[in-house]
Amino acid sequence: RESVRRKEKIDFAPEEGIWAVGLNWKGKNWDQYQAFTSPETPLSLCERPRKIGVYLDYEGGWVAFYNADNMAPIFTFTAAFTEKIF
Repeated sequence: RESVRRKEKIDFAPEEGIWAVGLNWKGKNWDQYQAFTSPETPLSLCERPRKIGVYLDYEGGWVAFYNADNMAPIFTFTAAFTEKIF
């Protein structure tokens, strides 16, 4: 969103205007996909995506992430958007 802090440490959390999924460091390697929520939401994926797609429905109030190779859903965030989204 437009008001996200860009010049200091960024917290990957919807409360900060950042909706993200990705790998999380668990001990020795990057092995667990998660949705960056508060607290984090572990994700069980059937296969590791090579590309992740994003769909934003501004009026509907959601952001969906999906495996771009097979269109399998990964995670959907809900939010009330009130600013520009980048």
